[in-house]
Amino acid sequence: MEYKCERCGNCCRQAWAVAKYYPKDVFPYGVKADGSCEMLDENNLCKVYENRPLICNVKKMAEVMNVSEEEFYRENEKWCSVYKEYRQ
Repeated sequence: MEYKCERCGNCCRQAWAVAKYYPKDVFPYGVKADGSCEMLDENNLCKVYENRPLICNVKKMAEVMNVSEEEFYRENEKWCSVYKEYRQ
């Protein structure tokens, strides 16, 4: 099963919240002035995608949280729609 990411970058624009609540070993990157991850490029792609932190990997986070991929993906899709609405 694949997560249906639209590559809009909206979740990466919420890096300010991740950085605020998680230690550097969980989220090792900085946050730009607009609240986005410093690894988000101008095309809404992650500069370190292949080596992204666990918290940025939807599939691996489902495993760690011992939740089915389907359930975890559904929950992420809900948040994704919230982020999209917020950005409009």
